[in-house]
Amino acid sequence: MSARMARVAARRRAGRRRATATVGVLGLLGIGLGVGAAVATTAAWTDQVWWAGDVATGTADLQGSLDGVTWVDSNDSGAVELLIPALSDLRPGDTVTTPIHVRNVGDLSVEITGTASGSGALFTGTAPVTATLSAVPATLAGGSPATALLTVTAPEWTGQQHMGESGAVTVTLTGAVP
Repeated sequence: MSARMARVAARRRAGRRRATATVGVLGLLGIGLGVGAAVATTAAWTDQVWWAGDVATGTADLQGSLDGVTWVDSNDSGAVELLIPALSDLRPGDTVTTPIHVRNVGDLSVEITGTASGSGALFTGTAPVTATLSAVPATLAGGSPATALLTVTAPEWTGQQHMGESGAVTVTLTGAVP
């Protein structure tokens, strides 16, 4: 092989290497553009969906009644609106039971607790009059009524210690949303 042919062959090899490198660079550039285009395309294909609605709390509102017809709402123990009819002329051994009506005019169920307490001379001493509350419902659904029972009992007294004395009974029903 002549020197001239060797130079031509060397130039051809160098040209092929440059062509391969150029094609490789252009290929990488094309891949880069393709990835960039894919990212741009991905952003063009996003979507969202939204919901909206009102949010409100429920209510629990207890009312009381002595007759099951006339209902009142009493939120202040200092200004009780339901006055239990006077229990008078108690004798030793007497027991008087009075229904106490309660209803929930709210829309949430409530857990009910209740107490009855006495104050005054009749409810103190060695043989006091007692006031108890029974049949209190454990839960009361919204819009539902129920009846509890107040029982006042005078014990079998010995002697005259409570003759002519008086006292007061307070009934408290509390509803709590679980």
